[in-house]
Amino acid sequence: MKKYNNIRFHINRLMKFLKFNNKEDYVGIIFFIIGIIFLLITSYIELSKLGVWADEIYSLAMIKMPLNDFISYSINDVHPILYYVFLKIFCKIFYFIDLTLTGKIFSLIPILLIGILSITKIKKNFGMLTAGIFFFCICSMPRILTSALEVRMYSWGLFFITTSLIFAYEITNNPNWKKWTILTVLTILSIYTHYFSAIASFSIYLVMLIYIIRKDKKLLKNWIISAIICIIAYIPWLPITYGQILNVNTTYWIAPISINTVISYIYYIFSPAYQAIRNNELASPTILGTLLFVSFIYLYYRNKDEFTTNTLLIFILVPSIGIIVSLISQPIFHIRYIIPVIGCMWLVFSIFLAKSFENLKVFIPITILILIIGILGIFACMPIHNQDVATTEIEHDYISNMGENNVIIINYANAYFPLFKYYAPNNHHFMYNPSDSNLNDFLNNPDIIYYKNTGSKIYYVDNIDMNETYAESGFNFTEIPTNEATIGYKIYEIIY
Repeated sequence: MKKYNNIRFHINRLMKFLKFNNKEDYVGIIFFIIGIIFLLITSYIELSKLGVWADEIYSLAMIKMPLNDFISYSINDVHPILYYVFLKIFCKIFYFIDLTLTGKIFSLIPILLIGILSITKIKKNFGMLTAGIFFFCICSMPRILTSALEVRMYSWGLFFITTSLIFAYEITNNPNWKKWTILTVLTILSIYTHYFSAIASFSIYLVMLIYIIRKDKKLLKNWIISAIICIIAYIPWLPITYGQILNVNTTYWIAPISINTVISYIYYIFSPAYQAIRNNELASPTILGTLLFVSFIYLYYRNKDEFTTNTLLIFILVPSIGIIVSLISQPIFHIRYIIPVIGCMWLVFSIFLAKSFENLKVFIPITILILIIGILGIFACMPIHNQDVATTEIEHDYISNMGENNVIIINYANAYFPLFKYYAPNNHHFMYNPSDSNLNDFLNNPDIIYYKNTGSKIYYVDNIDMNETYAESGFNFTEIPTNEATIGYKIYEIIY
């Protein structure tokens, strides 16, 4: 009996903290709990069997590197450095856990933080129903959670931008230095996480400035101070940003943007993730995606106000800037870059749906629709995950044929260096650039000769037929065979 009374006491304390006063609050907590269930299911699927794709392998290979190489590759990457630094520190702390698992858990942390943000700040500002719907959307709507379980920076960008938006909203209603400080810090973290996360932060400050000029000029001084601090904080990285921009040349992998690409963006956001969109694939139109998109437009028409309109403007600015730059210069925007700002859109959707609670003819059908899309999304992502698991096993089995303590030479023109750093870490890796030297001279490198004389085998990785290309070299290239069609490169053992 005493144990029962203690449980009831703690439940009452929790209910008092959450302040459930009406049926909207109870429906909100039901949404929140369903969101947790979706989070647990998706996490179990993704973490019970580990599969990684090329970008994740790059992240993991980066943090395996010695500090000097790590800094060098971070500078020569096309993203800011902060995510890699935090990931490296996190994996060092939890060194006793599998590296890939640790990386995926690190990317899951922001979703848990968004859950805390929902039950506190979003609940306080918009009510428990909005908070519950929002967290459910974060945990179930297309692409978000699969991105959150990738060893990449998008989930952290999502957390920084969503939290920045909430604090920007609170500043316009009840400003103080604490809120300005938090917004400034979040913005600095955002701009060092991803360049399109930085554009999202810029959009928040731009829309906030327009609001301040129109409605509350007393906030302008603090806005300027905050903006200047963010700019000063970013100055040390500006030269590196310039160098990374120069590295993104006309041969960058993103395809030109067309009308079909823009239509694909809509279905990427609203349709169940039936296919992986990692390169230049286009998301196919679906009936469910169309219904959800139309529902969003309808809810906006019925419930829009200044905050939701401004928030939607922030969301739209990010892909718009990406598309404009891509059309003027060269393609630089991929739809997954929208993930950091997508929380803004789902917050608007959640506010609209919560406002429609009393209109059951609207609330119930749309609720059923998002539940169906969320459930189908779980089933849709499973084949993608299974393919990643299978590819990971194939890559590992093939590359492990090289053993350890050997020399692996990789053609500079190909993107295989991170792959072999990840799957074959206990070897000596070299990058060979044919435009800098001929292969004969490179293979007579004193370091390579030393490793060869101490018993190391010499391997060369490329996607060409080495025996035809270097027929006159005098070296014997013995290909390590594979029957797997997914392997796009060849491994040769060099005998000389």
